This record gives sequence, C-alpha cells and structure tokens, in this order.
Amino acid sequence: MFLISIGTATVDYIVSLPQKERGTKLTFEKGKKYYIESPLMRSGGGALNVAITAARSGVSTLLVSEWGADAAGSFLEGVVRKEHIQSRVTISRKEPTATSFIFVSPDGERTVFGSRGALSHFSLSDIPPVKTFESSWAYIVTGTWSPTVIMKLVRTLKKQHIQVALSPSGYLLGQDQKTLLPLLQLSDVVIMNRSEAALLTHIDSSQPKKIFKRLDELVRGIAIMTDSTHGAVVSDGAHLFTGPAFRARVVDETGAGDAFGGGFVVGLMESGARCAKGVCDEDEMAYALSRGAANAASVVEHKGATEGILTRKEFLTQKRWRDYRVHIEHLK
Repeated sequence: MFLISIGTATVDYIVSLPQKERGTKLTFEKGKKYYIESPLMRSGGGALNVAITAARSGVSTLLVSEWGADAAGSFLEGVVRKEHIQSRVTISRKEPTATSFIFVSPDGERTVFGSRGALSHFSLSDIPPVKTFESSWAYIVTGTWSPTVIMKLVRTLKKQHIQVALSPSGYLLGQDQKTLLPLLQLSDVVIMNRSEAALLTHIDSSQPKKIFKRLDELVRGIAIMTDSTHGAVVSDGAHLFTGPAFRARVVDETGAGDAFGGGFVVGLMESGARCAKGVCDEDEMAYALSRGAANAASVVEHKGATEGILTRKEFLTQKRWRDYRVHIEHLK
C-alpha cells in the first residue's frame, strides 16, 4: 500500500484560553494584556495530518509540500523523520513556513489565525513523478490552488492509475459548478463537512438528502459529508451509509476533519476496497467509517492536530472502537 499526501503542512501554536466566552464570539479589549498558559508547538496542516495517519497505520507514505528555510521548517522536518514519512518538500528561501495560532476555548472550540507563508507559492512544478504501487492512493488538500492546477494534478495521477481522494478548501468550493465539475468527475472520493457541502451544492445545510442528491450528480466516485458530533454520511449513489461519531472528551477540535478523512481512506486501503459509484461493499464501508470516526475521536481528546492520531494496532486492540453500527439506506 502506498499513499501520497499533497498540500498543506504547518506549524501550529496552541493557545488555551483561560475562560469560556459567552455566545459565539471571542472578545479582546484593545490595549489590554492577557496572560495565558505557555503555547504548545505542534505540527499541523491537512496533508501532513493525513500523512501521519497513514504512516502510523503502516502505509508507505510520501508527503509533498513546501515550507521555509527556518526553525519552523526544521521542526517539521523532525516530525517527518520521527513518523517515518518519505518527503518531497520544496524549501523556500524567500517565504517562511506556514504558521497558525490556534486559540482553544475550554469546550474545545478553536479559532484559527493562519499565515500561509511558503504554501502561497506551492505549485504543480513541486509535485514529483510518482511511481505506481499496488493500492496506490493520493490525498489532496487543495488550499488556495486554482481549479486549473488541481485538475492538471488529478489528471496526472489518474494516468498513473492512482486513486484520488480530494479534500477541497472553501476557496475551491467557492468556484462555480461548471468549473468544478470536471475535477469532481475524476475524483474517487470527495470529503467535505456539512457547510462545505452546502457551499458546493448551493443547498441549505438543513437539507442533507437534497445535498446528497446533488452530490451524486456532481461526484463520479463517492461523496462524504462529515458533521462533527453527528458523525458522517457517505453516498455511492445507490446507498447512504451513516456512521455515528464515537463519544469523546473534547479538548481541542483542531484537525478532526483531517483525522476522519485520513482514517477513512486508510480504512479503504486496509480492507482492499474498490469502492465506486453504486458498488460499495457494506462491510468495507463500515470499516472505513469506523476507522475515520475513531481517529477523529482520539484526535479531539488531545491538544493539536496530530497528538492523538491512532496507530493501526491501537484501533484494532482498544475496546472502545469495536462497537460501531452503520445505518444503510438504499436509494431509489
């Protein structure tokens, strides 16, 4: 098994807020000093989060990204070596490593201030030729790439018979459907959260069945919609597979979506699934959903996007991940 994870890698500074804010807004008074706990320095970024999930599962993994020739870049290099991840990373001499400052409230909600740094210049020329392996997958975290660049990348991967999982950013989903359709028609798996799926389909997030009806028209492969504590729903056009979220003591929600997406794709790889439109095996889909849900639950119980990522042994041996029931609805 081989997975190439392409896109974002960042250094995250986790700041725990001292008290719970009321409502949905954080309020800071100008000119005032606030005392906080010592920030935690962690690795992050969707592509790196997914690469760590795959590597800890025993999957041969290649990370393709870009960071700066600075202390933050050296920190990420150490993470990649520690996790036994192969890397093809472009080192920028002009831009710093992408950085995020993540403010976490006591209930686990996070507010992110991010700087893309070197990732702003990450381009198709930074993607290396990839040898095709049995059960090869590519997981693409699109960031602010243009649809044209992403389309060229996906076409290159598909020519090499590599299956593609696409995690589109809000920037990409904000493009018109005519522009996005060729890309969605080439992707084997498209993973979005509920608000992103609503943005893509132009259907209110309170109408998930209508959203999936439209997604089944847009996406050639399978479409996945995650919904925080409500779990995730997968459609192959013939069935809706609804998997619950595992109970978790939420410390920090950072990286939960990446943890689910990476765990789901690793689950497909481990089960040898050849899931496609209308032909997904129910047991293989249940395994992939449980793999993603367990990974996400473990991640939110730790500070940072990667501290709680599960190994394959932890997933298979820890009792809390065994009782998982998927509801299957047959579509007309």
